Amino acid sequence: MSGMQITDYLLQYGQRSHGRFGGANTLQFMAAIRPDCKKRFVDLAPVSNADIAPTFAQLFGFKITAKGELKGRVLLEALAGGPAAISFVRRTAISQGAPPVRQPS
Repeated sequence: MSGMQITDYLLQYGQRSHGRFGGANTLQFMAAIRPDCKKRFVDLAPVSNADIAPTFAQLFGFKITAKGELKGRVLLEALAGGPAAISFVRRTAISQGAPPVRQPS
């Protein structure tokens, strides 16, 4: 996937930064090949990096406690014997824009 992103950076085209958070940069691919994972399964539900630890913990029989507000979930729908799908609601969150950056003179 490619894309263009408009930012408030002072960089010119071709100059690099340490990362972006646009849609072209955040589409992630994850795959798991284990006997306890479904084969050829495409999960249409939202999945986050925060979901990896709770899922692995369940697979390996560990008990972990979430710290802070970022709490992942066990990806039951991707595990053998799990539900075919889970229900979810698509949402879009839009943050308030930052004030304009003053250009150096």
